[in-house]
Amino acid sequence: MDKAEAPEALKRFLDTYNKAYRELDPSLANQVETGPLGAISTADLTAQHAGSPGGNPSYSPLKLSDVTYLIPKQVGWPKFFVADTDSNRDANRWLFVFTRNGADEPWKAAYLSIL
Repeated sequence: MDKAEAPEALKRFLDTYNKAYRELDPSLANQVETGPLGAISTADLTAQHAGSPGGNPSYSPLKLSDVTYLIPKQVGWPKFFVADTDSNRDANRWLFVFTRNGADEPWKAAYLSIL
């Protein structure tokens, strides 16, 4: 993994995540999430969309700052890295685990742990 990929993956995730929650569109979240985190977001967005099919224009965007990337040396696939972040939602640290199964696949967030 090139170290420049991690900030790009986090930015892509954040931009798409915020658009998904503004539009309440689970298909957008599925572009940047997978695994347990993807399942949670899909269920959440599907339920919210049922109550607000026009989206949520007053959605307050998630912002992440003070990011540290933990990128282990890995051979073979799948690969992963961790983004340790601060968010504008609470006083906790948010740890995202990003994965991908091949060089031609996009990085997707698979896990989120709020510490």
